[in-house]
Amino acid sequence: MTFTGLPYSLTLIILTFMEHAERTDEAMDVIVAGGGPAGLLTAVPLDVAGARAEVCERGSEPTRQSRGTAMHPRTLEVLTMLGAGDGRRISGVLLAQGRRVLDMHYAGLPDLLDRRGLDTPFPFTLTRPQWGTEHAFAVYLDARGGGWAMEPR
Repeated sequence: MTFTGLPYSLTLIILTFMEHAERTDEAMDVIVAGGGPAGLLTAVPLDVAGARAEVCERGSEPTRQSRGTAMHPRTLEVLTMLGAGDGRRISGVLLAQGRRVLDMHYAGLPDLLDRRGLDTPFPFTLTRPQWGTEHAFAVYLDARGGGWAMEPR
């Protein structure tokens, strides 16, 4: 199995879990704190590596507030490698529903960050409501066979 294009750190995480599963012949259980975009995106590569990820979330349903609305080019590149369960890629699902912003402020800096010069098929920031991103990741995990659980805690 190859992970072409994945960030080095994410590749190491996946390979570590795969090595553990081969060595012990059992799936590793992982608890992910938080069912927002970051928590669900953490569960995705764990699922790909064969680990059972339990996503623990305080709320009983997805939030309708948007605290995480921006997706950066490298995140979209990683999501291009993952199928959405319906023949599309997760990045394609998100791109169809989001807004492409070519230049925007970043981290409160006064100058606009222009991504058009980056070596990427996604030279922009994608903005979309947080609940939509969470839904796309949850659908992906469900399509993979339900190797995850979201339990209010």
